[in-house]
Amino acid sequence: MGNKNIRSKQVSVVQRKPSNASSVSSKMESAPLSTVSSDDVFTDNAGVKQAALGKEKLDNQPIGLPFRSYQTGTLKTDNFDPSLSASAGQALPPTMSKKKLSGASPAFVPANRKQFNSSPKSVGQTSVTGLSSQSSPSGYSYKQSSSAFTTPTKVASTVVTTPSTTGYYRSGSPVKAPRSFLTRADKSKKDIIITSSSITHNIVRITEKQLPTGFPYQHRSEEFNPEKYNVVDVVSKMDIKERKDFWEKNWIEIIVDLDEFTDASDSSKVENKSQGLVVKKQNPIVAMMDKFGPEFYEYAHTVFITICIPASMSTSDANTNKTTTASFTKAQQESGPFQAIQSLVTALHQFTQLTHLSIILRTPSNARTPLSLSQLNLALPFYELAFTDWDLRWQTSYMSRSEQVRGWPITYLDKERQKMDRMAEMELQEVVFRRVSRAPMVHHLPFLPRVEKALI
Repeated sequence: MGNKNIRSKQVSVVQRKPSNASSVSSKMESAPLSTVSSDDVFTDNAGVKQAALGKEKLDNQPIGLPFRSYQTGTLKTDNFDPSLSASAGQALPPTMSKKKLSGASPAFVPANRKQFNSSPKSVGQTSVTGLSSQSSPSGYSYKQSSSAFTTPTKVASTVVTTPSTTGYYRSGSPVKAPRSFLTRADKSKKDIIITSSSITHNIVRITEKQLPTGFPYQHRSEEFNPEKYNVVDVVSKMDIKERKDFWEKNWIEIIVDLDEFTDASDSSKVENKSQGLVVKKQNPIVAMMDKFGPEFYEYAHTVFITICIPASMSTSDANTNKTTTASFTKAQQESGPFQAIQSLVTALHQFTQLTHLSIILRTPSNARTPLSLSQLNLALPFYELAFTDWDLRWQTSYMSRSEQVRGWPITYLDKERQKMDRMAEMELQEVVFRRVSRAPMVHHLPFLPRVEKALI
């Protein structure tokens, strides 16, 4: 008996034969299982009746949907098993109870078809695979496992490895094109350095190169070596536009070593015995400045003047009584170092486009105080400049940067400059002008001649 809405189908029943069904077994073996009817089953003994009851029970069950419901999963057909059709004359597989899925079910892992069709490896291939898994550079072993998705495990390395000798830069790194640029050779000095005996262009060309290992280094060329490079000749060959651009961009540093202008040498004066006159000698620093021509005074913008105070001057200031050095004296004004600075200030009047001027007093390292009063007096000649926007700085031999002078030293210099101006005015008032007559009949008499009044 079956459902009227379901097509009549032949159902294959697979059951074990009972031990007492000897008569039925011969009949079922002679005919196929699919052709056994219900009438033949009921004609046998009672043990075979269970097969008919099972058939009736299967016919009463409704056929499930082609797809499983949302509770049981995917397709009804099992993987890798061909679906059987009753119309083709084949027996359908027995219906199996499906388990419901839950959140605790294991993850779905598809089967690997290659795993079933894999051929056994040869002995040589197996040995090579074993060696490669043991000597893996990363320390992981890739032995054959039961699953193709097995995570490789790291094996403890027992072999002592030798560290590589390659440095931080790899030898195979690409070689970059060399980069060349200009910079100052001495970072503590300016671009153009002028002294009493030399003129130096403080510049060097640096080229960045690489070793065969890829390590970069800087190569300093000898292009601007002072022994081979004469900056005066180079500037003289420039045109007017290039000279103007050169002096506007380069900073100038004038170094005055007061040890070269001592009173003992008296190098600032030369006596002409033939005429009995004393003629001032030109300052050698000013002579070096004149080598650049008039464009130097016309286009220079930034100037630094470094006055190097010798250790002898600092020692004499320390041994002298403070009352004698409390004010600027006439003897200090006529000294060699002060006169050398005075002549330099006279040359500075020729600069027409100054934008920055710094006076640096460089003292020796053995000085007790940063600046003494006699050392401050060396800055008094710069009060005569028309360019008044200059600053005063001080620096010792162990300082990398100079410090600006502020406070009472500037007040002291202002007062001393006012005293110098009053002294100059007094000297002008005391001068007596005498006019000598050139008439031949007039004699230089000790008394004035009497002039008679004309009678009217």
